[in-house]
Amino acid sequence: MGSDQKEALKQLGGYEVVETHSDGDLTVRSDGTLYVVTTEGDTFRQIGDEERLTQQEITEIAQKTASEVLARTPSTLIVHIMEHEVIGGGRVIDGAKARATGCRCFDFEEQEYCWSEGVLGLISSKKNPEQLKEFCALGKEPAGAGAQKRFTEIKGAVSEAHKEWEKEDSGLAGWWGKVGDKLEARGVEL
Repeated sequence: MGSDQKEALKQLGGYEVVETHSDGDLTVRSDGTLYVVTTEGDTFRQIGDEERLTQQEITEIAQKTASEVLARTPSTLIVHIMEHEVIGGGRVIDGAKARATGCRCFDFEEQEYCWSEGVLGLISSKKNPEQLKEFCALGKEPAGAGAQKRFTEIKGAVSEAHKEWEKEDSGLAGWWGKVGDKLEARGVEL
């Protein structure tokens, strides 16, 4: 037993060695709580079964975390919305990948919108029901509370920019300039 491990054990006060691990770490009981004390002097409290999360709790936390992360990442959704506004649907880039993954979906004005890996743009229940059936066959997950709000903001800005751009016919640079101006004017974060 090294001096670091001895010092860590001293910090616990009274203890009883429950197990000596093959690497020299110790499992000890102090005041009814189990700890692992490493040979380097690190101390970790072991969690009892009554303190462990259930699989359902872990799944719920993971889904909520994923939704919150997606709700904070508008840059991915903006590309899909822009493509949808320009061509009216999703452009299949990798059909095999799109069929092998599920979709993230949200509802807007009585229409379901989804995106899937392998498809650039949004798939909609009214404009592209065949794509929805083909590329979301493995399942649909809610896109998160922020998706509908971002869609509304971005769709409005892109639609407005597209109308102005069509009148001017200023090429691709003009298109991007108009979109950038409209997004900035609406305070849409990227």
